[in-house]
Amino acid sequence: MKNLVIGLVIGLLAGLGTVAVAQTTTTSAEFCVKDNGKLRLALDAACATDEQLLTIAGVQGQPGVDGQDGVDGQDGVDGQDGVDGMDGQDGVSGYEIVRLDVQWGGGGFNRGATVSCPTGKNALGGGWYINRVWWHDDNISEEFGFDLIESRPVEDGSGWRLEFWGDWSGGVRTFPLYAICADV
Repeated sequence: MKNLVIGLVIGLLAGLGTVAVAQTTTTSAEFCVKDNGKLRLALDAACATDEQLLTIAGVQGQPGVDGQDGVDGQDGVDGQDGVDGMDGQDGVSGYEIVRLDVQWGGGGFNRGATVSCPTGKNALGGGWYINRVWWHDDNISEEFGFDLIESRPVEDGSGWRLEFWGDWSGGVRTFPLYAICADV
């Protein structure tokens, strides 16, 4: 009968060992066994005088296989719309190109002119145009030299300033100057 009890205890420990694998490296249990074969779990590790302490230890088993992933949860409720942002600064409007035709005669000179924007508008850029025929005109036999000295906005932004140095032997030429203006 004692062998049967020990067999039952070993079977019970095998079950306990499976549960305790994740927490300890060695699994053990203590039982109090009477001469008649009855046993009880020794909760306080002390047996009565008519009982014997039986400790059974086992080696930890291999880790178990990972469980399957759980089912994804449901999507949450959409949040409330945020507060509208502040209005941005005004952009560019009232865009226009202003042209000023300036006439200058031949001979060495240093001349300048300012293209003014309409009242309330500012210059965003500017420039000039020169006809390529002027560089060498076979009919007039005119050699033409020309350098741009300055191309910039005026200090208050209301126009575009251009200044040139020029030298040619011919007569008066028209120089178209430009300012790009807008409300800013």
